[in-house]
Amino acid sequence: MIMTNNRIIEARDVLQVLSMDSVEPPSVAAAVPSPDFHKQTTGGSLKEMLSQREREILQLYQQRYKSTRKIANMLGISQSSVVRKLNLYGLQSEDK
Repeated sequence: MIMTNNRIIEARDVLQVLSMDSVEPPSVAAAVPSPDFHKQTTGGSLKEMLSQREREILQLYQQRYKSTRKIANMLGISQSSVVRKLNLYGLQSEDK
């Protein structure tokens, strides 16, 4: 048995329900940028916008976590990558 927002689907009916055109696609709300996203971006290419976001994330994590090792751990990247990116974006590494 599968429970959706507005009904219960028995296991034997899953394939039939999935093949129906009326089934709504999964929500993509988490992937939608915030309403002020376009105001915050300076435009440019995707690469430029991603670089801008990466810099903002690094800056935020640098304020929260004072060491590059902790930043690397939280972001799931190597400590040397954090140091390289901080240097790339002109952000001072505090644990030199």
